[in-house]
Amino acid sequence: MRAHPTLNTAALDPELQDLLLLEIEMMMGNPLQILSNTERVRAALKTNYDWHTAQQLSRDLNLSEADIVSILENDLGSSIVRSYDSDYPNTYFYTPRAHYNEIAGPWHAFLSFVSGRIR
Repeated sequence: MRAHPTLNTAALDPELQDLLLLEIEMMMGNPLQILSNTERVRAALKTNYDWHTAQQLSRDLNLSEADIVSILENDLGSSIVRSYDSDYPNTYFYTPRAHYNEIAGPWHAFLSFVSGRIR
């Protein structure tokens, strides 16, 4: 992991630390590597939030909402869980499948799958 002399990133997940530092280096004109948009979305899904919307990810990553949805549905499809909340019609919520397995017990996961609330 690279260190930045004036940025305290100790509270962040190591992957997010690398992503943040890389973004700073790219803004400063010193990119060590360029992350693909898929890698950026994957890293953003690992933040402290349980669920993410395409709109939120679009705003955070400065990508179009259509690009975010395409990445989530096509590139990361099997590694994420998509759900919805009846209080927010036409809005899907996404989380990494590994994280979902940690926060949802097996019975809840089974009922959500059977009811069609998750994909």
